[in-house]
Amino acid sequence: MHKIVLLSIFINISILNLNASQSIKDEYLQIVANNLEQKDSILTAQGDIIIYSEDYYITAKKMIYDKNTTNLELFGDVNILKDDNLILFSQYASLNIKNKDNFFKPMLVIENKQNIWFKTNSSEHKGDIYNLEESVLSSCDCKNPDWTIQFDKGDYNSTRGWINTYQTTLYIKDIPIFYTPYFGFSTNTDRKTGFLKPTIGWSDNEGIFYAQPLYYAPSLNYDFELIPYIKTKRGYGNALRYRYADSFYSTLTFETSYFKEYDSYRKSMLLENEYHYGSVLNYKRDKLISNQNSTDGLLLNLIDINDIDYLNTKYDSDIMNYTNRYLESKIKYFYNTNRYYKDISFELYEDISTTSGNDLQNFPIVNFNKYSDTFLNKKLIYETNVKYKKTKIDDKTVDNTDINIPLSYNLNLFDDYLSILFKEDIYFINNTSNDKYSKNSASYGFNNHTLSLSTHLVKPYQKYLHSINFDTTIEKTNEFFINNDISNIDAFDLNNKNDISFSFKQSVTSLTSFKDIVSHSIKQVYSYDDNNKKYIKNSLENDIVLLYKNGEISNRINYDNKIKKISQSLSSFTFSNENYFTNLYHTYILNNNIKNESLTYDIGMEFGKRYTISYQEEFDLVNKVSRKKEYLFNIDRKCWDINFKITNAIVATNTVNDTTLRQNILYLELNLKKLFSINQYYKFKEERE
Repeated sequence: MHKIVLLSIFINISILNLNASQSIKDEYLQIVANNLEQKDSILTAQGDIIIYSEDYYITAKKMIYDKNTTNLELFGDVNILKDDNLILFSQYASLNIKNKDNFFKPMLVIENKQNIWFKTNSSEHKGDIYNLEESVLSSCDCKNPDWTIQFDKGDYNSTRGWINTYQTTLYIKDIPIFYTPYFGFSTNTDRKTGFLKPTIGWSDNEGIFYAQPLYYAPSLNYDFELIPYIKTKRGYGNALRYRYADSFYSTLTFETSYFKEYDSYRKSMLLENEYHYGSVLNYKRDKLISNQNSTDGLLLNLIDINDIDYLNTKYDSDIMNYTNRYLESKIKYFYNTNRYYKDISFELYEDISTTSGNDLQNFPIVNFNKYSDTFLNKKLIYETNVKYKKTKIDDKTVDNTDINIPLSYNLNLFDDYLSILFKEDIYFINNTSNDKYSKNSASYGFNNHTLSLSTHLVKPYQKYLHSINFDTTIEKTNEFFINNDISNIDAFDLNNKNDISFSFKQSVTSLTSFKDIVSHSIKQVYSYDDNNKKYIKNSLENDIVLLYKNGEISNRINYDNKIKKISQSLSSFTFSNENYFTNLYHTYILNNNIKNESLTYDIGMEFGKRYTISYQEEFDLVNKVSRKKEYLFNIDRKCWDINFKITNAIVATNTVNDTTLRQNILYLELNLKKLFSINQYYKFKEERE
């Protein structure tokens, strides 16, 4: 709507230019009008008037201009475009072109960049400041806005893009919702120092939650946030956030915070620690030493916390998102060209479910890869992969070096109906394992022989394309040296193979959309049993995906013929149309007779194109317990939206008796688009399990 108004002004100016018959220009203005008169220093004009200046495009029905004082009075249908951003409408305006003191009565202003507007009974404008009386503002349609902010007095800084309002009331339609004696907000997205919007919440156990970030932006390439916060029944904390860009190709974020528990809360909830603290550093940098023919990058993800409740007590924490028992810290650098790839990384996996220190370290991991190349008249393909890894868990350290050189040769026969692939994978491996009491090492080499016979058939129909692929692969491993007894080293797998696999793949593709409609593959592996001197059935893999107009159905099954059971099953069903959607995911994993089975699903509907309601759940089918439930309701209007969410979930926490908590939380978010949003939550009383 605002863009249409702006366009109409320019159209009117152009039309007036064509029809105008008189024009006068001085140091500050150029005036075009049908009837233009001058007496001494006073210019008067009536009818259709256009006024140009360095800052303004103006149209009006009547004008009086004093060339000596640069005072300009405008009457009737006054339209002003200022700095290509502000559009002002009024019936009377008084402007001083030289010192930029203005007065309007009444006035409607549209801020074009942010698409907000405000109208006032009268406005006095000095420099960049508009003083407003009895005003209304909104980002909705001007004629029938869904919401408005009405205030007795206010001021608007057009340069800073900032509005202050006093004696302010928020209205939804004609219903007053909220009152505040003062309200201030920005109308642009420029970075500036000041207080950010607060976060407010309430919990049965934790009391009132309040966080007020102070934002400090001294430079374009870095800024800070200092966030003091309090939970009136639980404790208080502080957080510091720092962002920095040391180049056009890098970003760094650092956060550190602590939280102190009140003794009464800690004892009642059986928490182990009084203080929760930690730090998180994330850094990403591209183009450190690379050039036009290469790429490189550095990645740092570092986290250090004293217990899991650090995650639960952060001022912006969503405790429902922490489902992984391990925290991962990683440093990685890579360098890549069209011939080589190299990287080095350091990893630390910290088990936050226990304080016993079951941490896994990989210090370092080094990879080198020479991409595929050819020789012998380009018929033989080879590449080289080298990997070194040093792993430490508890008091045990394992050094592992792998060298892999794959060689392959592909041959097509019978008019390409039959493809034959010969492949040799040559491995050199060195392992050293040591702990407090012993040290074992071994070096060995083996090569993996692969022979694959395959055919690929395609048949077109009127609307579909059907393709079939048959493949038979023989793999066998031969060791060519072992210089030590490897039976005592359990940190690696020699991976001896003597397998035959048969696979079948097919797909049906639409010739209209060129998308697969059906995709199906099945693979059966036979492994040689040295004890029984025969091939036995190993895993059977079956994967099928059916796509249809509104979604897809898929299933992947691994059947272990040794134990005569399904070892893994992953199934999904998705459906969506203009008004409804549902997604269903079932996971089943059997590992060492330990079964994990879960069901995750969400359903929802959209009605009236503005309203959405949905439900999500994660259910543990083995323990017969719901891990998380979420009820969501959303209203999304053109100029505002509101979100309700109720979450019921198990929360990980560090207690003295290893019990868990179930938490119920109500989230509320109101967003008045282009202006500000309000976020609140309410925590119901925790249930101990």
